[in-house]
Amino acid sequence: NYPFKKVVGVERYEEFHQTALKNIGKFSKSKCQCESIELKCIDAAYYSWPIEPLILYFFNPFSVDILKQVLSNIEVSIEKHPRPLYIIYYAPIIFRGSPWDRRRLFDESKHLMVVKAENDFTLYRSSYREADEKIDKILAKADSKKLRGYSALIVGMGVSVDSVSAS
Repeated sequence: NYPFKKVVGVERYEEFHQTALKNIGKFSKSKCQCESIELKCIDAAYYSWPIEPLILYFFNPFSVDILKQVLSNIEVSIEKHPRPLYIIYYAPIIFRGSPWDRRRLFDESKHLMVVKAENDFTLYRSSYREADEKIDKILAKADSKKLRGYSALIVGMGVSVDSVSAS
């Protein structure tokens, strides 16, 4: 129920893409505050990032090799089109600093900086000099009132709504 300009869901596998489509079908359109929802069945390593302000949500979606490619593509996109860009990286069972913690790849990026870090998630933003500190605070608090100009790209939408609500 965040008031984004647009939400784009990206899934690599057709089965997960179909589950995401079903999830959208279950979502109450009257509660939707965004202008549009799009779902794409594509490998995120080859996805062309929109050149508008973005908020990316990653639910621990990739192997190390794919994540490196995705981050490389994000960095190229930021270099070509400087803009505010945020990444919420959620890894619920992988604690920061553990050998399999992939956040180290984000931490090594020359274009991303940590806004907030917890054990199971980290909020990053582009080092683009005009990134909005107000948005940093909104995202850190999960407050949503001022996100209308942003598009959200969610990688890993293919989790069943039923299984999410059961947990």
